[in-house]
Formats: sequence, structure tokens, C-alpha cells
Amino acid sequence: MLVAITPSNASNFSSLAPKQELVRIGRDIDCFGIGYTEDVNSLPDGVLIFKLIEEFGDDEKEHPIAQLRYFYVKEEARDMYVGAFLFSQLLTILADSHTEAIRCDVPLGSEYNLLCNVLQDFGFHFQMTEIFEYEFLLSEFLTLAENRGAPAQPLSVVPKVLFADKMKALKEKKYLQRYELYPYASDYDQDISTALYEDGRLKGLFLVDDDMDGTLCPMLLRIEKGASPAGVLRLLSTSLEKAHEKYSLNTHVRIWVHNDRSWKLLKHFFPNATPRIVRRGYFYI
Repeated sequence: MLVAITPSNASNFSSLAPKQELVRIGRDIDCFGIGYTEDVNSLPDGVLIFKLIEEFGDDEKEHPIAQLRYFYVKEEARDMYVGAFLFSQLLTILADSHTEAIRCDVPLGSEYNLLCNVLQDFGFHFQMTEIFEYEFLLSEFLTLAENRGAPAQPLSVVPKVLFADKMKALKEKKYLQRYELYPYASDYDQDISTALYEDGRLKGLFLVDDDMDGTLCPMLLRIEKGASPAGVLRLLSTSLEKAHEKYSLNTHVRIWVHNDRSWKLLKHFFPNATPRIVRRGYFYI
């Protein structure tokens, strides 16, 4: 069965997640899930979540691919062809979509080797990719709010047209092309995402989404060239203060960046942050 993930059925998918997720789940309605069950009245024995996106290749052109966000089979249902069924259904769905490849990022974890081996058997080819990531609790973020200066503005104050133009310009920058940036402000958590919107100009953005497991996931931290760390601190501290009003202090926040410059900036605020290693795999259709 192919269904769109919505707030009303999200728990059916997230309930299958192991303690450390294998491939992240997005909440937006553009993610789709394929579930397998012998009993339509029970939760699935296995689930595969994917999303159709555009990825920039070495030729600097966009290519349609499917991003495998989550792939999990209950332990008692393994070795029963549930995973093979789910993957075969994915290929059937993608057959007429002009999709060129399926991409999957698998983080180190308790089932890291298991998932990589399964996907390799299906035909995936993996390489090591370093993604810098730091995960912490909201309660750990309170100290950053001290001496931050004037708070940043909520994203809702930014005119929609200005935001859309900014995202279009960012997507055209070569070093940001591999980010999964959504074009509209409504694609992000409006209560938490913040902006430096001053004198009619959009000088900085901190965009936050949330995973299905309730983890807050910043999607983009961007300020004008030459801006001081104080501007970044305004964005970060205002955003996470707003998060305190909406989420419990035990909520996890997961920040990841993809280049050395951003990592140095993250280390400025989170000295204990350490990089996480991810294997990126492709299945070419």
C-alpha cells in the first residue's frame, strides 16, 4: 500500500523506528511510505519511506532521484522477504517517474552493517561520507541565550516573495546545491524558524523542520557574508527560546553541516560537537 505521511497516520510509521533511526523520516506530505502487513488492522511488519527530489550531479545539472529516508523491518519479520517486497514495490513505483537513482545515507549505529548489507544485496553501491553533526537537548541550549543582544525576528515577518527569491538564489549557489532546501517559508516550522529581517532586507535565516520522531532539525543557517558571530547567535538563541515554548526541554535538536567553514562556526557555539560518519549509497535505475 502506498500512502502519504500525515500527522494522523505518522505514528504508524514512527512506531517501527529502532532507538537509533537508520534513515531519517520527514514529516512533509511529499514523503511517501510503502508498508507491508498481513493484517490491515495491525501496524506494518515493514516500512519504506522515500521522497522524490532533485540532486545536482558532477555536470552541475539537476537530476531526479528518490531519497530513501527510512527502511525498517520488524526483527521477527526478517528473512521473510518483507524487505525485498518493499524494495521491489519502490522500483515499480519509480518505473515511470524518470528517476535516475535512489540515494540512501546510513549513519553508524547498532544496525548499520545490517542495513548496508541488505541494501548492497539489492544493488546499492556505498562510499564513506563525512557529515558533521551535533545532537543535544533543548535544556542544554539555555546558556546560549545570555548576552545575545536584540532577538531575531520570526520567519513569519518576512514577505513571502522575498523569501522565495532568497531561496531561489541560494539554490543557484554551487556550494548549497546539495542541500535539501524547500522553496517556501510554509515548509518550515513557523514558530521556531527565525530571520534577520532589517531595513527591508533579509540578512540572515535559521530554518528549522522537525522529524517524525519529534527531533528538531535545523535545515539552513545562513547570514550575509562578513556578518559577525553575534548575528548567528541572535538567530540560534531566539529560535531555540521559541522552541522552549512549544516543545519539552527533553526534545532533541540535531544540527548537521556539510563543509569546514560551517563546522568551525558550529564549534564556536558547541565546543563538544563531534563529527558523525555516514555511508552514502546509490542504486542506479
